[in-house]
Amino acid sequence: MDRAFVLAGLKENLERASQRVPIRDAKGKETGIYAYNGHVANRALELLSKELGMFMERSQSVVWDGDMSKLTDLQLKNLLQQFGKLAGIEP
Repeated sequence: MDRAFVLAGLKENLERASQRVPIRDAKGKETGIYAYNGHVANRALELLSKELGMFMERSQSVVWDGDMSKLTDLQLKNLLQQFGKLAGIEP
């Protein structure tokens, strides 16, 4: 099991839970039923978005003293994107 395996599984769960993939019987034949499960879809989206670094938990917020050497790669990337937006430069 590796990162790609986990991400593929989350994507599959999202697609199934969002009614994008039909339910199959034991023989693999489509049943014609599409089942929606919002809780599973939302959880898969939450885990995927965390992996992509899209959101920060409020408890993870950090007071920054201006020293860029203390930033993680993701924090630095996000900071540079914000500076680019302020300067009118899109990545």
